[in-house]
Amino acid sequence: DQGNRLEINNASNGRFHTDWLNMIYPRLKLAKDLLADDGVIFASIDYNENFNLRTMMDEIFGKSSFIGEIYWESKTKSQNTITSYNKLQPKAEMIFVYSKQSKRRFNLIKLGDREYPLCDDRGNYREHVMEVMNANGIRGRETMIFDISDGTSTVSLPDGKQWQIGIDQVTAYQSAGDLFIRDGKVIIKMRPSYERNENTEPFWGFFSKSLGTAESAKQELKDLLGPHGFETVKPVDVVKRLIYHATQNNDIILDFFSGSASTAHATMQLNSEDNGRRKFIMVQLPEAVDEKSETFKAGYKNICELGKARIRKAGKKIKEESGKEDLDIGFRVLKLDSSNMKDIFYRPENLFKGNLDMLEDNIKGDRTPNDLLFQVMLDLGIELSSPIEEISVEGKNIFSVDNGYLIACFDENISENVMKSIAEIKPSPVYAVFRNSVFSSDSMASNFEQIFKTYSPNTKTKVL
Repeated sequence: DQGNRLEINNASNGRFHTDWLNMIYPRLKLAKDLLADDGVIFASIDYNENFNLRTMMDEIFGKSSFIGEIYWESKTKSQNTITSYNKLQPKAEMIFVYSKQSKRRFNLIKLGDREYPLCDDRGNYREHVMEVMNANGIRGRETMIFDISDGTSTVSLPDGKQWQIGIDQVTAYQSAGDLFIRDGKVIIKMRPSYERNENTEPFWGFFSKSLGTAESAKQELKDLLGPHGFETVKPVDVVKRLIYHATQNNDIILDFFSGSASTAHATMQLNSEDNGRRKFIMVQLPEAVDEKSETFKAGYKNICELGKARIRKAGKKIKEESGKEDLDIGFRVLKLDSSNMKDIFYRPENLFKGNLDMLEDNIKGDRTPNDLLFQVMLDLGIELSSPIEEISVEGKNIFSVDNGYLIACFDENISENVMKSIAEIKPSPVYAVFRNSVFSSDSMASNFEQIFKTYSPNTKTKVL
């Protein structure tokens, strides 16, 4: 619309890597701004751009924000093409993990609780044999090399070995009477207060094909939508595992390369399993698909249409399988557009006598009440996922947002009685917003503020 040329960045393009970097850089800068202070960003990439992406993310997020990289076994089938003789067979993709918080704690998969089968006068405990480790190399510490005594026996380390814990911790166990020596081994009475009481699986840097591959992900989508022809699909279980490790139950997950909306599918699935209230935001350009492709033949003119269909069908399936009637699988589709307001609204210095007729209404003629409502919600910082209720008073449509926090009416020519009814809505709204042409008369416009001062004095009123 702005005259800029849009084209596919083919690998044959001499500026392929440069163009890709120019595309991804501003998105990652924005991602950093949007990321919560304890948030995590996962960036999935293959061998074509992994080095460039790592360098760029180190620059934007800082090397200290790098948590690690996950290798995901994305392929199991070999490429039986003539070029397979000339290169390695790609089997894995990388997922770079960054966080603003240097010691970010991740959720770990619980395997079970530790057992404390023994008991003394101080309570339950388990016996833990102190282990030794190599004292050579970068992990070697002279301060970890010392004798340990329980008052009766003493244990000395073999040459080249060190204890896994330091002398201060050993002294603490000794002082508590929780360290003794038996058969030449140092044993600690490990009590529940000394350690985490649950056994967990580490957050591994490798995801095997047991969580799904590129091939299984495409089949997963086919089972849901039928033939789709979409090639770059992530397995739901891979994305779900990332979300599990990095989020709490009420967090927001943003995917700004949504594609087939695997992330939305995974979020709803995880919510159904742990009763979470996570929200998702999927961002995707309405990229047109080739009219000769299977995707187009399946009825999807652009990628967004396919993603929306997946969210609808996945949500319905998850709700049916979980049996949870209160499971939230709803979503709203919002499209980026220009302002609802005519340019003269924002640049009054450009007004001249010949276009005074524009002042009859400062809202563009093709805009709907819904368009205006979401503009107001954005202006006031109200979440776009907030519940919206529509109320009818004398045939006029009134929006109640977030349980009455915002009341809005964009119909024209409402009466004083309708305005009074809006002002009397309980609980009193924090904001009440109308369009300029809402008033049926000049006297109505004059009485507008007085009506709210009388019936809802704490409500902030605004006219578009």
